[in-house]
Amino acid sequence: MNWLGIRPGSDGLFVLALIHELLKADKIDLDYLVRYTTRPGWVIRAAGTAQDGLFARTSEGQPLAWDQGTKTPTSAYEPELNPATHRRDQRLPDGRLAVPAFQLMAERYLDPRYSPDAVAEGDGHSGGHDAPHRGRAGACGLCPGNPSRHPLDRLAGPAATIM
Repeated sequence: MNWLGIRPGSDGLFVLALIHELLKADKIDLDYLVRYTTRPGWVIRAAGTAQDGLFARTSEGQPLAWDQGTKTPTSAYEPELNPATHRRDQRLPDGRLAVPAFQLMAERYLDPRYSPDAVAEGDGHSGGHDAPHRGRAGACGLCPGNPSRHPLDRLAGPAATIM
């Protein structure tokens, strides 16, 4: 079992790096996301307008999704929905462009700036310190260039223990 103490203020970075790694490894439970979140819903892309970034909705106000089975936009609440979670911009019947929320999330968090290495650089750890090394053999793993630990471990404070 591993336990990792996160430095105050770096927990968000840690989670974003985890999301990056899960997406990259294709370890996302899409069935769960479709059933319990808004990820199959479509987001309007209309830069410079008040609707940009809002969920596209049916005339009844339900979130809109693209059904891969029927090849049509439909309510994201449809019980038999086979939603498209990865799809480029789609023109809605009213002419607006929209994209699945999951696609937007994947595009954002697969960006290299959310990789564990990039996120570890933003944790405020400057390296070159002595205090965390007291009472330990070798480097603490928080210092840049130490290949003995995963880059996400760099977000841990000096008191972190890995069991």
